[in-house]
Amino acid sequence: MRNCKDSLGRWTFKFVQLPVVNQGRRKAFTLVELLVVIAIIGILVALLLPAIQAAREAARRTQCINNMRQLGLAQQMHHDAYKYLPVDVNAQKGQPMLYLQMLPFMEGSVIKEAYNFSQNATHVDNLTLLSREEPMLRCPSDESYTHVVGGNDKGGDRKSNYGFNYGYGTYGQLAPNTQAALARRGPFWANPGIPDDAAKGTGGLKINFKKIRDGLSNTYLQMEMRQVPSEETTNNDRRSRVWIFGAGSYQLSTRMAPNSSFPDVTVCTPNNNSIAPCLRKQGQGSFPEFILASRSRHNGGVVVVKCDVSTDFVTNDVDLNVWRSQSTIAGGDPPLIADDPEGNGQP
Repeated sequence: MRNCKDSLGRWTFKFVQLPVVNQGRRKAFTLVELLVVIAIIGILVALLLPAIQAAREAARRTQCINNMRQLGLAQQMHHDAYKYLPVDVNAQKGQPMLYLQMLPFMEGSVIKEAYNFSQNATHVDNLTLLSREEPMLRCPSDESYTHVVGGNDKGGDRKSNYGFNYGYGTYGQLAPNTQAALARRGPFWANPGIPDDAAKGTGGLKINFKKIRDGLSNTYLQMEMRQVPSEETTNNDRRSRVWIFGAGSYQLSTRMAPNSSFPDVTVCTPNNNSIAPCLRKQGQGSFPEFILASRSRHNGGVVVVKCDVSTDFVTNDVDLNVWRSQSTIAGGDPPLIADDPEGNGQP
């Protein structure tokens, strides 16, 4: 638009159309450019995902360590109250299992108040309680399983990731009342239903801290174990079962290294070999051969708590002398590798 005069000398406004500048077509991404962008995004995702997963696993491991610490504190408080650690015996009434003894000292649990001690642990009312998941008893890195009925073994109870330190041998190496067996025992010992009867020479189940002559800071109290499913109707796997007594279920040994490739020896199913290797044994005559390794889903090791409630992450390649010596309460440390090479002690 511009000013101009008409023929009479008057000012008028005249619109002038300016020439249109040809700006050309807007270019789009070529296929090569799009592929390059996708490749860059893929590389960034590949770089970031492991870091994110590692951060998540670090958080889960931290929670697992905290769970172990809380369990160690519960056992310390049990010791303060009764002057001995929880006792592992095969009792269904009156004398509760290890974790039932610890429940009054585990903050937030309501199971102990509702548990009916006049009934067996497998009574329907008690199984309703024992099937509930206790967050403190599960490592966030692992799956949660219920012990489903397998064969004649009545189930319905929830499994756990935290077993108990029994020393560094098979049942046959730990159970006898001999000097050799005493040297192998941890704060607990592999006791397939033997009562605390001092008159018969089977006393000593009630472990006072005074009996831990190796020192509380040098002795493992609890160790991790992998949860495994038990869903086969005729072939159960009792590993990681803690609420109801069963030989070879939560009694961990340092006879094998952490996350050992050697199989556990107990009532189990080879169908769980991808989770934890298994050599199936069953029946009273197999008790001496039972042995379980400490295992976890953490990369490279397992979480443990010691008798002084200090926690540690023990790597898979730990020196076996150190691993075994930290599991005994008054043994001749370190145990001899020549006598027990790494493995489950089976022929």
